[in-house]
Amino acid sequence: MRLIVTQTSRECIHYRQRYYILDIKEVKEQEYKYVDGAVKMRTGGSVAWRNNNPGNLVSSSTSKIGSGGPVTNNYPKGKFAVFASKTEGLDALRGLLRSDGYKNKSILMAMQKYAPKKDSNNPIRYANMIAQRLGKSVDTIVGSLTDAERETMIDVIMLKEGWKVGNIIDCSVDPKLCQ
Repeated sequence: MRLIVTQTSRECIHYRQRYYILDIKEVKEQEYKYVDGAVKMRTGGSVAWRNNNPGNLVSSSTSKIGSGGPVTNNYPKGKFAVFASKTEGLDALRGLLRSDGYKNKSILMAMQKYAPKKDSNNPIRYANMIAQRLGKSVDTIVGSLTDAERETMIDVIMLKEGWKVGNIIDCSVDPKLCQ
């Protein structure tokens, strides 16, 4: 499957993702083309990393709170947003946690919405991980967290969502590597 999306971000102007099967192993690659002409291919790593989406935000109006909004939604079958940069993905996650849909909820209620059980998540365990790291109760209201505490919450979300860095190939140096 090939997906080509043009985007309005200042830094990344073109994105392409390829999925294919090679000897029963699914290989996933994502190509980003930048304004300055650089072309980089991301291989391996987690879906969150390849999508520049540290929170694995589902593409929706809430994921567009970040500076540039998602490029597209695509994996699996249109589920997760793709951002031009990790910064944009983090901005979207910060915006989500500050939004009306989350700021007045307890950590537990927020995780029940963010990572619902119906999607094979364990929101109680998720909330407990966050609360433990913060040294707070799962009943703590998300909007009452300081900026530093919210960043700690984001760190836990990144960990729980499986952020794992893969390889970045600079296709501008050797275009054959990215064909």
